[in-house]
Amino acid sequence: MYGVRTLAAPNLYSAYGKVEYVQLDWSSVYNADYYNIKRSTSVNGPYTTVATSGSSEYKDYNVQANQKYYYVITTVDNNTESKPSNVLSATPTDRVSPQPPSGVYASAGQTNIYISWDAVDNADGYKVKRSTISGGPYTTVSESVYNFNRSYRDYDVAYNQPYYYVITAYNEVGESSVSQEVYGVRTLTTPSLYTASGQVGYVQLDWSSNYRADYYNVKRSTSANGAYTTVATSVYSDYRDYDVEAYNKYYYVITAVDGSTESNASNVLSATPIAKADQPYLQATAGNSKVTLNWNDVAYANSYKVLRATTSGGPYSTVTDNVYAGTSFTDYNVENFNAYYYVVVAVNDAGETKSNEVSVTPIAVPTVPQNVQANIQNGKAIVIWDVVDYTSGYNVKRASTSGGPYTTIATNVTSTAYVDDTIVPNVSYVYVITAINTSGESAPSQESNPIMLVNAPTAPEGLEALGGNNNITLTWNAVSNATAYQIKRANAENGSFEYIAQVQSTSFVDSNVTNGNVYYYVVTAINSGGESADSSIAYASPKAKEQRAMLEIEMTNGDRYEYDVTLEKAQDFVNWYIARANGQGSMVYVMENTGNSGPFDDRYDYLFFNNIYSFQVNEYEQ
Repeated sequence: MYGVRTLAAPNLYSAYGKVEYVQLDWSSVYNADYYNIKRSTSVNGPYTTVATSGSSEYKDYNVQANQKYYYVITTVDNNTESKPSNVLSATPTDRVSPQPPSGVYASAGQTNIYISWDAVDNADGYKVKRSTISGGPYTTVSESVYNFNRSYRDYDVAYNQPYYYVITAYNEVGESSVSQEVYGVRTLTTPSLYTASGQVGYVQLDWSSNYRADYYNVKRSTSANGAYTTVATSVYSDYRDYDVEAYNKYYYVITAVDGSTESNASNVLSATPIAKADQPYLQATAGNSKVTLNWNDVAYANSYKVLRATTSGGPYSTVTDNVYAGTSFTDYNVENFNAYYYVVVAVNDAGETKSNEVSVTPIAVPTVPQNVQANIQNGKAIVIWDVVDYTSGYNVKRASTSGGPYTTIATNVTSTAYVDDTIVPNVSYVYVITAINTSGESAPSQESNPIMLVNAPTAPEGLEALGGNNNITLTWNAVSNATAYQIKRANAENGSFEYIAQVQSTSFVDSNVTNGNVYYYVVTAINSGGESADSSIAYASPKAKEQRAMLEIEMTNGDRYEYDVTLEKAQDFVNWYIARANGQGSMVYVMENTGNSGPFDDRYDYLFFNNIYSFQVNEYEQ
């Protein structure tokens, strides 16, 4: 067996025809001393070495424009040369004016606008052109941007003014067309509001500084969405706002000012200045020989004190001053039916804050309610009873037989009346009431009178609606067991019908209407058993009376014509006749004949002025 050591040939990656040269790139080979660049004008050779290179690239300037060249690369290590690489071809071009630059980009800061772009082949330099109007005309602001730079900073710009830029490339042949337009707006950097902290009596603000700023505006609002009002200016990057009220939440933004230019507003931060603890809200519950107090846990309170008096407003004595945990206290050192007045004091390092005063009277279990009565209205049971002293509410209980058993149907009713809407027809009901307070529940009252619900009436039939001038008259058939009727109206047949009146008769005139509108109606019948279903729908439209005239015309030959027309049409005929009599207007008046038209679509009478002997206008309303 045997082996042969060989030198690796490069891989020719690319061969690009450029302006007046060819750019070659190939893979590097380990241990290569240098590379031979070989060229031919034919793909099959012969190839002639035109250059050597110690790197893996080469620019061949010894070429003619528009001539196609073929290249191979060999590796040389000491005196050994590798096989040729793969063959690539390229055609150099003539030197012409460059293409317009691409990749144009603009970014604005608070001192300048920065523009950059991609390099353009065959360009010796670039021109930067600017306008304050999109699309130009453009003014050249720089003509000396060299090819290796490809960027420009424009410092001659005003705040908040849009500037539009285009770039051209040039060489000794000429100048390219303009690039794509870009724009930038120089803006004053917005401050960053770092902190807004509520302190005792003021709000502390801190923000980032801006070396361009002459000073800063401090703006405040009571809403996150503004409107913000300038409350101060500061040359420093902090401020204390003392013009605040404790526990009011304030929202702040900061703007920087440079000359007459103001930056955008900073981020929004809120703060709430503090003071003494908030006022507790106190509630008291009376019990049997005790009073239970409850209040809300307020911000900034370290502890609470409980004060008591026997007259409103004091003087108060301290019941306890060591409530550090919890927001409730029960006072057992009281007597039933004596009134007591309490306040709770929230305590912190800033001072004390008193709660509202509450009055409470410890009480025994209430007495039995008296005079319980029941009746039926609109299909519901109405139960009433007398007031019981020292009562916080009542329980309502019901049975279907006298003596019970009773079922509780409502608890803690605060009035002395209750509406029971769960009764059903043809069942007898009786009721008892108990009084309750924080000390317990009384014994049941005496039983109410028994009641029984009858069936609700059927829906009315025969509803009709007739429109008049600014009114609509409704009529319907009577329902045998109805005690009254409810009228409901809507503006559309499938609309929402709303109650407008209740009557005991079987007719109703609706005067709350407007001529020309259409109104839809339903009627329901009611009695103590409830309300019927809706009647069928009837509708009508009120309308005003029309002013009309009967125009009677006698011709010179004795013929007579009558026309039933509007009053305006009759007046038009009279005006024509008078004008014609004064020598003005047409000799003929055309009048539509609305009588029996037979098979014709329209009929018209042509009345000649000279053939009219007399006429009469008779007005009437319809």
